[in-house]
This record gives sequence, structure tokens and C-alpha cells, in this order.
Amino acid sequence: PFPTELLVVVFGTLISYLAKFNQRFDVQIIGSIKSGIPAPQLPPIFLIKDMIVQCLVIAIIAFAINYSLCDLFSKTHRYKINPTQELFAYGASNIFSSFFSCFVSAGSLGRSLVQNNAGGKSQVSSIFSCIILALVLAFIAPLFQDLPQACLASIILVALQGLLKKIKDLSFYWKINKIEFLQFLITYLSVIILDIDIGLGVGVAFYILVHLVRSSKPYSTLLGNIPGTELYRDLNLYKDAEEIDHIKIVRFQAELHATNSIQFKKAIYKLTETKPQDYIEAKNKLIAKQKKRMEKDKPSKFEKIFPDSVKKKIAKKINEVEEISPEMESLQNRTQDISLQIEIEENKNDLEKLSEICSESPKLKFLIIDCSSITFIDSVGVKVTKQLISDFKEIGIIMHS
Repeated sequence: PFPTELLVVVFGTLISYLAKFNQRFDVQIIGSIKSGIPAPQLPPIFLIKDMIVQCLVIAIIAFAINYSLCDLFSKTHRYKINPTQELFAYGASNIFSSFFSCFVSAGSLGRSLVQNNAGGKSQVSSIFSCIILALVLAFIAPLFQDLPQACLASIILVALQGLLKKIKDLSFYWKINKIEFLQFLITYLSVIILDIDIGLGVGVAFYILVHLVRSSKPYSTLLGNIPGTELYRDLNLYKDAEEIDHIKIVRFQAELHATNSIQFKKAIYKLTETKPQDYIEAKNKLIAKQKKRMEKDKPSKFEKIFPDSVKKKIAKKINEVEEISPEMESLQNRTQDISLQIEIEENKNDLEKLSEICSESPKLKFLIIDCSSITFIDSVGVKVTKQLISDFKEIGIIMHS
């Protein structure tokens, strides 16, 4: 390809020098460039304790930018990349360059695109670039002091036109997935407006946020049998699929962990149309009332200690002292009848609630959880699964997972 970038640099420098752009028109130029390569020296190791956090952040961002560039060009030229090899190469180059007071090396989108547009396809182009850069630093650097900064900016903008044209991909992402469209747009604008490292950070943060939201609200569905086969498919997608009587098969298509375990439980209850927790709560209330009533009917300590003859004599004396009138006795009897009727009504209501919950639930005998899509489960997921098995067993449903 024609070396347009080289001609822009040469002729831009020559015209700027002859026409004295900086003195006559106040055009910004590169200015004086110190020639030569600094002598090697040991890096200031004592600064590590004060810069360890910043170093880690820079290392992560530099590698993320580099890997994203490698991924971009590997898709363009269809070759395979090895992240481990890239990380090792960056570590080795940064260790070596630290002895010459160099900045941290990282992939540059602008310079990479310039080299790609210039026809560089292999590492040989990088070798020649390094040789030319070394010659420039050693001998030719002072000659470029009159190069206008606008020439360098134009080279970078032309090289970035391929990236800027990526805005056309928005229509493609809109058709595929609205969330991915939003992610691409936010990352694209952040890189263009802010900077590559900040834009990349914004894109990664948005991706993590979307992933957390998706994992907390996973897709779950009922499976049905395709008649005449042993295949079980999603009832929402396959209209021919049919449910088996007294059996529900639920598929949960996500990892099962602490962030989505509650959603997992709610999805099971919703798809099976069961209310085991309501049934258990009503049953426990009824049992508690029966226990309380039994405790009331228990004989007191006084009745347990004294014999029956003594109890009769004491009761006779109490009746003689109190001399309850017929009206008071009738009132007491009516009060007892009313309280007994209230207890009977409460028990009746509790029993009706239990029967209502059982009648609302489908006539299930077996519940099967398809775990083929669950690639990971943590301790919280295991506990929730055990609780579901126990709850369904309480209402007479056998659960398998």
C-alpha cells in the first residue's frame, strides 16, 4: 500500500519548517525532542509499597486494552490468539523497559490501526517499526520538531475511521438484542468522548451489571413430552409438547447461587401452581392452637397432689362460701358455650383454609427439576433445594432433581 502516513509526516515537517508556521501563524508543533536512549538503571524498588494499588490497576487496564485490540484484529484477519502468551509478553516487555525509564507498554488503538492500514500483517513490521523508532530517537528526532500536531492528529483520525464506522453495527445489535445494543452504544460513546481506558472500564462495568441482573432473573419453564417420542421440550416454544398427568417437569436455565436462589424458589411455586408454604403455615397455626387447648385442659398441680375425697370437700366448702345464684350460673354456662362455639368456628375456619389451599393446588404426585442447564450450584442453592424437597413432601408431592 501507498505510504500516505509517511508522506504526511515528511511533507508536513518540510512545509512547516520552510513556511515557519509556528512563528508566523502560531501553529502548534511537536517542539524540541531530546535525542538518544537513556542509560539503563535499576528501577526505584522502594516505591512499590506506595504504588502497589495503582500498579495493579494500570496492569489490569493495560492488559484489558491489549486483549481487546488483539481480539479486534484476530477477527479482522482471522487468526487465533493466546491470552496467556499475550500476558507473558507484556510482563517481559515491561520488566525489560523498566530499566530504561519507559512508560508502561500497552496496545494503542490509533498506532495499531495506522500500522494495520499501512499493510503491517506480521511481527516483522513491528521489528522494522522498532528499528525506525530507535533511529529516530538516536539521530532523527530533532528533525521532527517542526512537525505540526495537526498532521499527527489527521493520521490518527484517518486510522480511526474504521472504528468510527462501527456505529453502523447499531442496527444489527438492535435486531439481535436490545440490551447488547445499549451496551455497545454506551461503550462506543465512552471510548469516543472520554478515552479508551475509561470507555473500556465503563463497558466492562455495564457488562458486569447486566450479567448480575440476568443471573438474578433467569429463565425457567415447564417441559412437556412430544407425543410418540422420549423428548421433553419447552411448552412455550413447542406447541405439540404435552404435560404428563400428575407430573410437572421444571427446567431452570441458569447457575443456582445466592443471588438467584429466591427467584428459583418463586419460579418453582409459580410454575407448579402450588402453595406449600401457605399450607405449612396454616397447619402449624392449627397445631399450635390444639396444643394450647390441650394445655388448658391439663389438671393443675393442685389436682394432681390431693386425693379425690379431699378435692370434693374443698369444692363443697367453696360452693357454700360463694353461693352462686341461678342467674350467675346460667350466665357462666352461656359464656362457656359461646367460648366453645368460638373455638369450634376457629378450628372450622383453619380446616377450611387448609382444604382450600389443597384444592387450589394441582393434583400433583411428582415434581421433577431438570438440572441439565444448571452448570454451578453453591451452598445456598443446595439449602434451597433441600427446603423445596421438604416443603413439597409436607403436602404429599415427591420432588426429584
